Amino acid sequence: MKPRNAILVSSVAVLFVAFVLWSVCALDREPVYKGKKTSVWVNALGDGSLDTSTLEREFARMERNVLPVLTQALERKNSLFHKVYSAIHPRLPASLRSRLARPYDAVMGRCNAIYVLGSLGTNAAPAIPTLLKALDDDDARVRQAAAGSLGILRQCLKSNTEWDADAVAQLTNALQDGDLLVQINAASSISAFGSAAIHAVPTLVKMVSTSSGYAKANAIFSLGRIGEIPEHVVPAIRAAVDDPNREVRQAAAKVIEKIEGHE
Repeated sequence: MKPRNAILVSSVAVLFVAFVLWSVCALDREPVYKGKKTSVWVNALGDGSLDTSTLEREFARMERNVLPVLTQALERKNSLFHKVYSAIHPRLPASLRSRLARPYDAVMGRCNAIYVLGSLGTNAAPAIPTLLKALDDDDARVRQAAAGSLGILRQCLKSNTEWDADAVAQLTNALQDGDLLVQINAASSISAFGSAAIHAVPTLVKMVSTSSGYAKANAIFSLGRIGEIPEHVVPAIRAAVDDPNREVRQAAAKVIEKIEGHE
C-alpha cells in the first residue's frame, strides 16, 4: 500500500473509532422514534438524507419534546472533526462510504431546524429567543430562514407575546441586512406583529423609497398591517400603484384601499 493511501486509511480508521466511541457513550439512552434514536433524526437535519418537508412532518409527529434537540441543532457549528470528515468522506471507496455516517453540514442543519420549528406552530414558542439569535448568524441562509420563520410563528401565536419587542427590534435590524432575501423575509414577518411593530415604521418607510421588487412590496404590505401610515409616505405608496413590479402594485393597491377606507 502506498504511503499516501496508508495515511488516508489510518486517518479514516481513527475518525471512525472516535465516532463510534462518541456515539456509544453519548447516545446510549436516547429516546427512539420509528426505530431510530433522536440523534439520528437530528443528524438528518444536516446530512441531506431527508428533505425539509419530511423532516417537518416527522418532527411534528414525535411524542417527546423535540425543542431541546432542535435548539441544539441551531447552535451547532462545523467542528474541525466534521470539516476533516466531510473532506475525506467523498474520496473513500463507495463500499466504505455506504457503511459510514453521512457528513453533517451545520448550516443545512441550522436552516432545517429553523424550518421545523416554524412548522411546529405554538409548540415552538419557547424557542423564539434562540430563533432571534439566528438573525445574527454568520451565514445568510440561516438568517433568511430565521427571518421568515419568526413571522410564521407569530401568526400562529396570534396574541401579543413577551418576545414581541425583541423580535420587532431584531427584525427591524434585519431589514437593513446585507442580504436581500433576509430583508424580504424580515419585511414580510414584521407584518405579523401588527401594531406591536410600530417602531419598525421608519425603516419600512425608508425601504419603500430605496428598495424594489419583493422587498418594496413586503415593506408596503407591512406598513398597511401595522396601523397608521405616516402621511409623508402615502404619496410614495400611491405612486407604487403604477410600479413595474406586479407584487408592488398589488401591495400598494391594497394599502391605498385601506387608507381610503379610513378617510
